[in-house]
Amino acid sequence: MSHYLFIDFENTQKVNLEEGGGAFDKIFIFVGRSQNKLDFELVLRLQSLGSKVEWIKIGGEGKNNLDFHLSYMLGRMDGSADKSIGFTVLSRDKGYDALLHYISENGRESRRVDNLGKAGSAAAPAAERERRPASRSRSGSSRRGRGGRASNSSRPSPSARTQTSAPAAPASPSTPSGVAESKVLNALGRLPANQRPSTKVRFLNYLQNQHGAGKALPPASDLLEALLRTGKVVVQDNRVTYQL
Repeated sequence: MSHYLFIDFENTQKVNLEEGGGAFDKIFIFVGRSQNKLDFELVLRLQSLGSKVEWIKIGGEGKNNLDFHLSYMLGRMDGSADKSIGFTVLSRDKGYDALLHYISENGRESRRVDNLGKAGSAAAPAAERERRPASRSRSGSSRRGRGGRASNSSRPSPSARTQTSAPAAPASPSTPSGVAESKVLNALGRLPANQRPSTKVRFLNYLQNQHGAGKALPPASDLLEALLRTGKVVVQDNRVTYQL
């Protein structure tokens, strides 16, 4: 997934690009009107990123002036950029959280971080996490008694066998693959809890807009049913809770 980074340079001036800055496709740096001195080493490192970096010098005076300009840019980019592009705001100011939560619930993954180390881990590929269920499965099948037979103590009951085998069943044309489910769960896991879709309708919109359900993937309702079977997404009285 592509990501845009918005830096509140007035609030966070220590930008360590070695901690995930290269994971972003576009970097917008908002500089306050009175900020006339920039760290030479930072500028030198940013030069290597070329056109990926855009400096935005704020004009005028006023309380939270830079915050309003950055928020305006977030809304402007949300209206023009593809929904598959995630937004990350680098700032210690928690005032952005409500706006980012609103953007997230309308189908775009968005978050605020206070250092690029967190941002880099959030934008990392999900391949490693997708391999973990397979390793657990192999460890479970290796429990053998003497002579190669499975011991009685490790033999699952009929109901347990049904529960463990259901997720591994071959996917039918109307059922999303395990890879699609894993990508959705990984994306949800990277979102702060207060930015995840909180109702069933918003969750279905999130699956359509953020993950292409109904286009590249099966319909959002089918994908939701598959996620419910994992037990990590729970819908009750139209409210969605997560066990991630």
